[in-house]
Amino acid sequence: MYIYNLKELEMVNFAEFAEKFGFSGDIVLKYVIYELITSENIFSLSCERGLMKEDSGLYRLACHETAELLEEYREYEGKEFFKDYTPLIPCKEDITEEFLGFKSPEDLTCRLAEFYSKRGCGELSLYRGFRLNREGKVVPVKGFDPITFESLFCYKYQFEELKANTLAFLSGKPARNALLTGARGTGKSSSVKALINMYKDRGLRLIEVSKDKLHFLPELMPKLSERGFKFIIFIDDLSFEADDSSYKYLKSVLEGSAEAKPSNVIFYVTSNRRHIIAEKWEDRGDMSQRGEIHTMDQLNEKVSLSDRFGLKLTFLLPSPKEYIEIVRGIAAEKGIEADENLIKAANAYELSAGGRSGRTAKHFMDAWLCGGELN
Repeated sequence: MYIYNLKELEMVNFAEFAEKFGFSGDIVLKYVIYELITSENIFSLSCERGLMKEDSGLYRLACHETAELLEEYREYEGKEFFKDYTPLIPCKEDITEEFLGFKSPEDLTCRLAEFYSKRGCGELSLYRGFRLNREGKVVPVKGFDPITFESLFCYKYQFEELKANTLAFLSGKPARNALLTGARGTGKSSSVKALINMYKDRGLRLIEVSKDKLHFLPELMPKLSERGFKFIIFIDDLSFEADDSSYKYLKSVLEGSAEAKPSNVIFYVTSNRRHIIAEKWEDRGDMSQRGEIHTMDQLNEKVSLSDRFGLKLTFLLPSPKEYIEIVRGIAAEKGIEADENLIKAANAYELSAGGRSGRTAKHFMDAWLCGGELN
């Protein structure tokens, strides 16, 4: 086949497939449909990018190959064993169900084309969050954090700025790479994940890249430019020591490389350091001729990375009043009245927990709910 590349049905372990995804009913047909839904090929990718036309040769070829696959399904004798299968743990949402009522191969191909154009193809159509593994391959985060902005408190200005920038990005308008700095536990990472949960149905996806995977960025950019999605490259808790030069991979893809950053990619980075890269006192002076001769050149090189972020947002530690506001908000979410005893315990808890923050408030409420030691 020129488009689809499915295993021969005799080679498929249908019981394993059904139990893995929790599918029930006609498992053989659902296998064929699931493989078509998640297939990344020239047809599905063209639909995802909005390029497909029904009068094209590629579309007619897709209809022909869909018909061949359905004929193979009809001729497969082993399907009788999996005609009405019941898994041990049924899935909550069976993505194949909406395709089962097709009337012909052409009808199924049309439904697939609509699905690809609206939701994309491959694993990007099934998951909202991804990360780079050790080999630099994009793999899904199957238990993505469901956090929403309704569960985040006190940083309204920062959240609104992030939303506005992300909406501009999704609308094809000029948007800025964002650097979120400030104290730990103040919601920097959570706000980025909340954006994905808010705009996932508009084709927004997150790819988390750890510091030790930055060298994969130059080869990742061309791959993402070919997709019909918008991507936030998320780098969490980023910082570099003064003698660490790996920041140059990030600096290059942000600005400075001969190849422009794809228009469907934006970078959101969190860091506890405003300039990301550690500076030493000797960077600012001659220090008796030790180190670099041109100290300002060295200093500018280190500051230039943060300069590549057009949107800089600072998350300061909450005031005592704001900390209690966060506690009250979390308590309300859990259906708990924030009475005088709870507020008193929350204030005592933050003294022993190392300071006020949204994370401290959450940990306090977890301890309060489970009846554990509040220290």
